[in-house]
Amino acid sequence: MPENASSAELESATYALSGFAKGNALTDQTIGMLPYREDSVKDKNAVVLVAMYDHVPGELKQLLSGTEDLATHALIQLVNKDTRPTLVVTSKDESLLIKAGRMAASTGLMSQMNSDLKVIDDATEVNEPAYVISSDVTLTETGDKLSGPNHREQTYFVSLPSNRSIADSGKISLDFRYAENLDFARSLVTVSINDTPIGSKKLTKELANGDTLTLTVPQNLGISGNFSVKVAFDLEMQSAVCTPNTEQMPWAYIGKESLLHLNTKDRTDLLFNNYPYPFLRDGIYNHIAVVLPQEMDDYTYQSLANVFNLLGQYTSGNTGDIHYYTDEVSADNLKNNNILAIGSYKNNKVIRDNNDKLYFRYSKDGATLVSNEKMSIEEQYGAEIGTLQLVDSPYESGRGLMAVTAVNSGDYYLASKLIASEKDKWKVYGDGVVADKDGNVSAYRFKTVTGAEPDSAISQIVERSDVLGFVIAVVLVVALVIVALLLLLRKHMKKRGDRHET
Repeated sequence: MPENASSAELESATYALSGFAKGNALTDQTIGMLPYREDSVKDKNAVVLVAMYDHVPGELKQLLSGTEDLATHALIQLVNKDTRPTLVVTSKDESLLIKAGRMAASTGLMSQMNSDLKVIDDATEVNEPAYVISSDVTLTETGDKLSGPNHREQTYFVSLPSNRSIADSGKISLDFRYAENLDFARSLVTVSINDTPIGSKKLTKELANGDTLTLTVPQNLGISGNFSVKVAFDLEMQSAVCTPNTEQMPWAYIGKESLLHLNTKDRTDLLFNNYPYPFLRDGIYNHIAVVLPQEMDDYTYQSLANVFNLLGQYTSGNTGDIHYYTDEVSADNLKNNNILAIGSYKNNKVIRDNNDKLYFRYSKDGATLVSNEKMSIEEQYGAEIGTLQLVDSPYESGRGLMAVTAVNSGDYYLASKLIASEKDKWKVYGDGVVADKDGNVSAYRFKTVTGAEPDSAISQIVERSDVLGFVIAVVLVVALVIVALLLLLRKHMKKRGDRHET
C-alpha cells in the first residue's frame, strides 16, 4: 500500500491479502503488508500494490492501460512480468478500489483470468456465493474401493466454518460391501472422527454383498471447524499363505450412498479456543472495525498482516465487511462491530480508554503492563511483553474486542505472530495471552467458567427439520383427536338432552 494508506486502501488491501493467504500452500509462512517503498520491495519475488491511482508510483503508472477511465473503473493489472511481477490494483474511485480488492480475494475468479488486465466497473459481479451449511454430507461421490489384506483405511475430509461445532444427534450411515473369502472371526470395520473411534462392526459372510452401519456421532468429541472421517477395514485372510491369484485378494467397497448427517451449532464464547470467532462467522468477515494508531510503523503494518493472514485462511468467501479507523473514531462507528485494536496505550485511544476492561492493564502512564490475579509482572518485564486480549466490546453487547497491544510496536508484533498461522495457533487459548522475546507464551482464562448451557428442547426441535416435522405431525394428530372427542361429547350430550325432553 502507499505510505499513510487511506481506509479504502487498507480495506481493499485486506481483502486481497485474505484471498492470497487462503491460496497460500505454505501455511507456516505469511504474506507481508507494508508501505510501498524501494527498501520494502527490493528483495521480493512478487508484489501486489493496492492504491488509489494518485498514489501509484510514477514508474508503475506508465505501465498501466486504460487509465483515462479510472473515475468510473478499477484496474487489476500485472506488470513487470520479467523482472519483479507486480499486480497493481487501482482506481480513482474508493468504492471501486474496494470492489477490485474483493475481486483479488476470489481465488476462483482470479484463476479464471486469461489476460494481464481486468477492468472492473459498477456492473462487474465479484461476490462469491454464500457458504451453505448442509446437514447431509456425501462421503464419496462415486464410491471407493480398498484392496489388500490386513488394515486398510479411507479418509474423508469434511469442511465446516470454524465457528460451527457438532451438536447432538449427528449420524454416520455407511453403505459397504466386501470379499467373501475373509476370516470373518477377525475381520471388522471401524469408523473414526479425527482419529477417535466412534464404533465398529464385525464383517459377516451373509452380508458381504450389501452391509450397512449406522453410528451416532458423540457430542463430547469437541469438534469444530474442519474434521476428518476415517473408515478402516481389517480384512483378515483365512490363510497366511501367499497366492499370485489377484482374484483372491481381499477387498472392501464404500458405496456412494454413505452419508454423514450433521447438526451444528454456533460457538459464541469470546475465547481464543473459538478463534477466529467473532471476526469470522460461517466463513465470512463478521462486521469488523479495525482501529489503528494515527502514525503507523512497519511493525504495526506487519501485525495487521499477521492477523489477516490467518483469518484469510479460514474464509470461505469474499463477502462480509471490514472498516478501518484511526483511534479518533467515535463510539457510534464501533457499535454493531467486532473490534480489532492494534497499538499501545499511548498511540491508540481505544486501548487507552478501555484500559480498565483489559485483563493485562497498563500503568497510569502507560509505561508498563501491571500484575493481575493470574500473573505477577515485574515492571521492566511488563514494558517488554506483547499481549493478545479478547474482551466483551464496551460499545455493543454481544460483540467482541481483541487488543493486540504492548508498550512497544515490536512487542505487539511478536504477539501477533501467534495468530498469523496454524503453526503457533495451538499456543493461544483462554482470553488473555502474553508473549515475550525469549519465546515464552502464557495463556490464561479470565472469564468465569460457567459451563455450557444445554440447548433447550424447543431450540433443538427448531434447529432440526426432521424432528420439527414429526412434532408438527404429532400436534396435528393430537388436535384432531381432541376435536373428534369434543364432537363425540357434544353429540352424546345432545342425545341425552333429547331423551330428557322426551
